[in-house]
Amino acid sequence: MVSWIISRLVVLIFGTLYPAYSSYKAVKTKNVKEYVPLLL
Repeated sequence: MVSWIISRLVVLIFGTLYPAYSSYKAVKTKNVKEYVPLLL
């Protein structure tokens, strides 16, 4: 049970939250070269 919770937390962080944060950070810098690969 505990290992299932930990694995779901890791998937949530690295599969959803980190890409969302990196996309937000790239768009916020207004550097087109950074966020074009994220949109493809």
